[in-house]
Amino acid sequence: SAILSARSLVGKPQVVPFYKRRLTGVLWPYLVWSFLFWLSRLAQEPASRKIEVGTLFGIHFSAPALFLHMKPRLLELVWGKASFHLYFLIVLAELLVLLPLAVFCVRKLRPGFYTMLTAAFAVQILILVAQHETALLPYPASTALWYIGSLIPGAWIGVNWDAFKASPRHVSIVLSVLTVLAGLLYLGCQFGSKIGVHLPEFLENFALTLYASCASIVVFLACFRL
Repeated sequence: SAILSARSLVGKPQVVPFYKRRLTGVLWPYLVWSFLFWLSRLAQEPASRKIEVGTLFGIHFSAPALFLHMKPRLLELVWGKASFHLYFLIVLAELLVLLPLAVFCVRKLRPGFYTMLTAAFAVQILILVAQHETALLPYPASTALWYIGSLIPGAWIGVNWDAFKASPRHVSIVLSVLTVLAGLLYLGCQFGSKIGVHLPEFLENFALTLYASCASIVVFLACFRL
């Protein structure tokens, strides 16, 4: 998604039309599906459809409890929690908001592939460690910050499309090695938790991000060589 959106932004660099084009395609489905899941909750949870009386601008009205208490509903929209599966849409919307900045930085700084990859994962691990130490975000995996390690490489590939397609074979080899190492680290974290050896959670999250990003790029490169 980051690659295709970055290519779109490079072809048509106007940011406002980009937001109108991309965000409307994500936010409208997100709002509609959130509302449908709320209606589903009304049908399944008797307490949520209990009629209560509320006041808005001095006007008294009756409504199901689910819709009368709007603060929890607004928080569910912010965090993509109207249903568990909706978090990916709010993450996608946030990534699209950040993407023009990532594309601008890539075009301005012109980093090489390995420099970009190092910077992307350095930023990602700083975010993971900061969240681990502060617990600032209640649902960090429902924010774009959790996927910076994928956003930055996606932006770089979108900007440097022709150079990426012509990547030398050693790039695939390096990424494959990183994929294997990240997979082993993730499995090690999972095994450690099973036997009572608890490693920092940010280490597991970083391993998963590194694995997913590198594996995706390897598969992408392999497609060019088919």
